[in-house]
Amino acid sequence: MSIYINGLNSCYDYPEGAGEMYGTTSFLQNTRIEEFDAIYQLAKKAVAIQKEDKRTADSEITAASEITDSEALYFSVRYEMKNGKEVYRGYCIPKDEENLKLIADIYDNWEFKRQVLPVEYVKEEKLSSLDIADLQSSHTSELSKETIKSLFKTCKNEWEAATYEQLSNDKVLGFLRFYLDYDRENGDYDTGSRCVSVPVYSSFQQTRKLLEQNGCKMMTFEDYDKVRGIEISQYDDKTGDRGAILNVTDENQIREILEALYITDNSEIFDISTINYQIEVKIDWKSEVFNIRMVFAAVIPHR
Repeated sequence: MSIYINGLNSCYDYPEGAGEMYGTTSFLQNTRIEEFDAIYQLAKKAVAIQKEDKRTADSEITAASEITDSEALYFSVRYEMKNGKEVYRGYCIPKDEENLKLIADIYDNWEFKRQVLPVEYVKEEKLSSLDIADLQSSHTSELSKETIKSLFKTCKNEWEAATYEQLSNDKVLGFLRFYLDYDRENGDYDTGSRCVSVPVYSSFQQTRKLLEQNGCKMMTFEDYDKVRGIEISQYDDKTGDRGAILNVTDENQIREILEALYITDNSEIFDISTINYQIEVKIDWKSEVFNIRMVFAAVIPHR
């Protein structure tokens, strides 16, 4: 079997040359899981819900399985049958504790993880340069190629070791954008570079330590004492106009706002539905090391 999980697979940014990994059908066709018990159990539960919905479709009674989009878990499955036939199915299931436990079992299976993580498709010898983005800035590093390779290996190790539970209860601090030279020996004739953007979670202590040792400390959501002020504005979905602006300078309020922010770059597992994209936040840092940049983030409930 193979599985594509909405809100999880969509978190990843693959480098060119990784093959056909984008899109549900392409991903299902290019991955294969032999230890598929958790996938099968998840699909089995979804089929049972579909059957129940069908039985109650003509009834005045609302189906017990009726769920809203924010409570729903959508996934697609490819069955590779023993007779050689391939069957594709799409399912929807409640995003409850029991089903998320099955998702965790799927993600923590190395057979799945090694096929879904974009860092598995990067050739280290092709690494050329690195951009670093966090809450404060986005800039090209001046690190040597050897240091960039070391950072990549460290970040890759932490990605491979991270469990679903760890990532789903963690926050992304920023991104390491690794640029790779084109592999002309294998048919890459375009000029320029290609890039893979790798989220750095707050629990990636070794990656953060190595960044700090090389003068590239990442700002965190706890660095409220380094903020001069925060500007919050809200957009109107219908008109597209920028609405009222609120300027916050009180330290306690700044701290509260930072704790409720997320970087909205499709990096938080399954939390996309909780994000209010109408809200735009600009953080004014005390440091003048880098130019102030707009941070698109959203105020959402605490976990």
